[in-house]
Amino acid sequence: MALKFFLRSPRLIPELARDMFAHAKQGMWESSALVWTLDGERVRSEVPDAARGIGFANPAPFLEVLLPRLDRSQRVLDVGGGDGRIARQVAPHVREIVCSDVAPTMVAEAKQNLAGFSNASTFLARGYTLRPLRDESFDVAFAQGVLSFIDVNLGLALLDEMHRVLRPGATLVVNAFTFDRPDWARDQLEAVRQSARRGRFTAGLFRSYTAAQIEAMVRVAGFEIVEARYGPDQDHDRSPYIVVGTRSG
Repeated sequence: MALKFFLRSPRLIPELARDMFAHAKQGMWESSALVWTLDGERVRSEVPDAARGIGFANPAPFLEVLLPRLDRSQRVLDVGGGDGRIARQVAPHVREIVCSDVAPTMVAEAKQNLAGFSNASTFLARGYTLRPLRDESFDVAFAQGVLSFIDVNLGLALLDEMHRVLRPGATLVVNAFTFDRPDWARDQLEAVRQSARRGRFTAGLFRSYTAAQIEAMVRVAGFEIVEARYGPDQDHDRSPYIVVGTRSG
């Protein structure tokens, strides 16, 4: 169909080609997997050993919420787990941990970082589906720092998949940045302005929600919210909003 359209309207071919190239270029920089892989490699070029297994944000507030909800009977899924920096903190507390990501380089690195845990494995996800992971096969699923790098529709799709793989009554833990506070809103707006001036919005600019939006997404995906709060450092730093839910139905 596209070929017939071009043959009927050959004058549009140069314009369409330019547009396709521009979208392909923009799409490349909107890829979280690519941008954070490149960022990780830049850090390693300066500090070869320090970056492996270490993220670019403090995971402590998220772990303070997650770890008390774990026990040795559980099968746990880490969604968007990157190099396994959170999964390796979880592994000693659970029966099994599966660390998933969409980037093959991250999955390969997670496999190395989790090699010392016999109960840990990795999973290369495709797009925003967690298939072929089975329905109702996990007791806990969490996504630390993932929602802030995808838009609302993709985030909702991911939450829906997490609902699918969790057992009824199982636990969900997610977090995301918000701009509910005036200073956070100013920071987000300035970052957006800089991206607009450059003419490029990259995956390095995190998506920011309101707390109410995050809670609404979790509820729409089929979870009952049991806890929602910022981390303890919220008064000094821009702290992600953490939501805990249980799978209904």
